[in-house]
Amino acid sequence: MLAVGCGTGASFALYSADAEVVATEPDAEMLKRAEKHLKEKGITNVELRRAAAQGIDFEDGSFDTIVSCLVFCHVGDDAPVALAGFKRLLKPDGSFRFMEHVRNDDSRFGGKFQDLVNPLWKRILGAGCNCNRRTRKAIEEAGFEIEWVKREPTFPPTSPVIYGVARPR
Repeated sequence: MLAVGCGTGASFALYSADAEVVATEPDAEMLKRAEKHLKEKGITNVELRRAAAQGIDFEDGSFDTIVSCLVFCHVGDDAPVALAGFKRLLKPDGSFRFMEHVRNDDSRFGGKFQDLVNPLWKRILGAGCNCNRRTRKAIEEAGFEIEWVKREPTFPPTSPVIYGVARPR
């Protein structure tokens, strides 16, 4: 399994002890925190690598599962590149599992509000995160078929969250 954008490693405890996990993170400081987390918790089945979502280098078809959690708000305009890479890295019957906050296009003013607050959000509150990305659309346009997706509101109401499973077409 490939866990993209592992951050501090808080999700590592959720993976089965017999799972073989490669976890990537582009931020060196976060990667240090993830390594510390592995050591403190005695987790031995996770291999850490420094890499951005749009630059993961493994052989084609290396993974049966790819997981991303709050990654594409940081990837920005390189989302098609990252998703093409995910598609290449997945085995033909593999799955892409995601949890991402997205643009609120369901509300008359939600998306416009996100556009208004996004410059401040990404500089001050979101550490470079963009709260108004259309990630579901990007996943579909990259050649994935969404098997299921669920959308949840968040608080503060900057971005609803979607989570789901997609497979390469």
